[in-house]
Amino acid sequence: MCSRVEAERLVSFTNTADPLFMVGAVAVGMFRMPSLGPILAASHYVSAIIIGLGLKYYAYRSRETRLPEAGRPHEPILSKAAHELYTARHQDGRSLGQVFGDAVRDSVSTLLLIGGCIMLFSVVVKVLDVAGITRLASALTQWIMSPLGMHEAVTPSLMNGVFEITMGSEIASKAAAPLTQRAVAASAIIAWSGLSVFAQVAAMLHGTDVSMKPYLFARMAHAGLAGLVTKGLLLMFPSVLSAAAVVEGVFPHQPGFLWSVARSTASVAMTMGILGIAAAVRVVLRPASARPTRTQP
Repeated sequence: MCSRVEAERLVSFTNTADPLFMVGAVAVGMFRMPSLGPILAASHYVSAIIIGLGLKYYAYRSRETRLPEAGRPHEPILSKAAHELYTARHQDGRSLGQVFGDAVRDSVSTLLLIGGCIMLFSVVVKVLDVAGITRLASALTQWIMSPLGMHEAVTPSLMNGVFEITMGSEIASKAAAPLTQRAVAASAIIAWSGLSVFAQVAAMLHGTDVSMKPYLFARMAHAGLAGLVTKGLLLMFPSVLSAAAVVEGVFPHQPGFLWSVARSTASVAMTMGILGIAAAVRVVLRPASARPTRTQP
């Protein structure tokens, strides 16, 4: 369906944050400001679209950029995708039940990969903090960013956000700094995604010839653009800043963010368990004549 260059463009462009995370987890759960959610989401996706348009010129003259096929030179891309999907489905040969079971197993494996990466880099961040490396890196970053007027309280969130998006966003929301700088830092961290997400992408691209370099540069550009767009939107809509004092006291007894994550994880695990039980019951109740038989070599 696509060449190596096209795959690198897709990986660099489509790796965006979930709006539920930006609006629900960051804006409401961390900042306690629902009005900040649309600002974060808009800046994230606007800057992502700009990056996507710019990626058109990545390896523009490369010979690996796929040309239209000779048999269907002017076929619309959606029609071509539907045709390829139909062909691949027939060549696969698996039944619907087997496809469903494989999808559930792959989903659980992906969830374990994501959770493992988050846990690993959380430990790495803690080790670096205890060793004092984070403090030194924060001081260096503050010295570099001080000409831009960045508050020193925002620097630790950037250091943690380099490794893990959730920790960096939460520290940014609690920093003793102006709301504008905290929002800009959180937006940049979300766009950067963190080395934890980098590890997840690298694991999924393992075994392919897709390079991670375009993804790295795209994330760096996305982080800078998202911060700039967030700053501009906050200047255009100052009512978001004025609403902060009112919204801060709306959730006095709201559970913490980690509790919300644990509850969501439990819900996902319960759903997966129910689906697994349903699939097992279906296999058990299937007539013996309909079950696949193995032939001895």
